[in-house]
Amino acid sequence: ERQFDQRLIVQTAKPVVMTLIYSAPSAGRSGEKAHGLYIGGKADAKSRKRLDDMGVTHILNVTPEKDASIQSGVPNYFEKDARLTYKRIPVYDASTSDLLSQADAIVGFISSGLHHGSVLVHCKMGASRSATCVIFFLMRKLGMTFDNAFNLCRRHHPDVNPIPAFLTQLRKYEVKCWKLGVISGTGNVKSSKKRKSPPGPSRGPVIGPSWPKQGAAIGPSLPPGDELRSEFHENMKKKAKADGRCEEEQAIDPSIGPMNKPCIAVVKDVAVARADANKVPSSVDKGD
Repeated sequence: ERQFDQRLIVQTAKPVVMTLIYSAPSAGRSGEKAHGLYIGGKADAKSRKRLDDMGVTHILNVTPEKDASIQSGVPNYFEKDARLTYKRIPVYDASTSDLLSQADAIVGFISSGLHHGSVLVHCKMGASRSATCVIFFLMRKLGMTFDNAFNLCRRHHPDVNPIPAFLTQLRKYEVKCWKLGVISGTGNVKSSKKRKSPPGPSRGPVIGPSWPKQGAAIGPSLPPGDELRSEFHENMKKKAKADGRCEEEQAIDPSIGPMNKPCIAVVKDVAVARADANKVPSSVDKGD
């Protein structure tokens, strides 16, 4: 009887509700509702009321076509509505699925969407595929480390739980972000100003691209952003210090940041990329 009750509880559990992960700076939109980035599931994607209440204008659907998979696919329910812009990344929540190759397209769609309104990123359950896409964005556009981005999502949306294959892909994307210079040594967002390297006393003028000042953003960022994001990251650092946790502990402790065996080699690459980012830079292409 007790087992039956437990199964009943699981079957009647409260459905996932779309959760605000990031609120974009207003950029002079006085009186307009803030544009937010949301994680959700199938129930959110088919609720027009929820979409309207949150001001959603762009929807990233991270499921296969319904015709391809009745079980896994989620329709673009309001695709005929001109007020909504859809993009589908047709992947399954499986170890053979590849989201990494779509990461830049995912980030571009979310970034563009936030300039026009709120963005909903959804899969079926709002736990794995959608969370992976949002973490891609947080690393690439907000300059967050993987651990900080994951913890932010998990704190606001406890259902966040990417499968091991996606965790490995996220770690690989973090390496790319370190090499591009979009993540600073602390995982904080960088400012939009760049510094020209002054000529040395015996070297003469510097030839070639200048290196951005520590804390400078590379590529377009969401306007205005710098002051708001700096304050956001400072608060995160204070909280981490109050908890007695350092960044290295976050990467090791499973309760702080997820780790799995396939990720270990990639984590070493992150450490190498982080060390290289603090050296005198070579001519790395830092395109958006």
